[in-house]
Amino acid sequence: MRGRCPPDPPKRSLRSREFVEPVARGRPSTPEAKRKARQRQRLQRKVGDLFEHRHLFVKRQLTPGERRTLRRISRGLPHLRALREVVEEVHRLFDRRCRTETALTEEAGRAAGSRPPLQGIGAHLPEAPVPQLGEGADLPGR
Repeated sequence: MRGRCPPDPPKRSLRSREFVEPVARGRPSTPEAKRKARQRQRLQRKVGDLFEHRHLFVKRQLTPGERRTLRRISRGLPHLRALREVVEEVHRLFDRRCRTETALTEEAGRAAGSRPPLQGIGAHLPEAPVPQLGEGADLPGR
């Protein structure tokens, strides 16, 4: 007797159709199928909201309403909040409203009384590879 191979597990990518498990066609009748259908709809809505409001992650100035929207769509996704923190830090570093002396003065004030930049997002960023230098490698400036 020839057996069939089990189906491949669903792929976990960020594309909305491949992100959720496939469900049977037709109206869900069992409680399990209804639960899966609700979960699928909720996930599809979240992916759609992320796609619709993706510009908020890189926008320079957010209104209070846009901040609420960003907080709502990134709920449960700490790496997206970390992305926004990185973007805010980059915008702060490249602030074009002040001269260099003013920026350095503000930076000194921030360093004295606040947390270091980008503290706490290391858990969401991949570890950067460290290049291995051989013994005969020439270092610049030596």
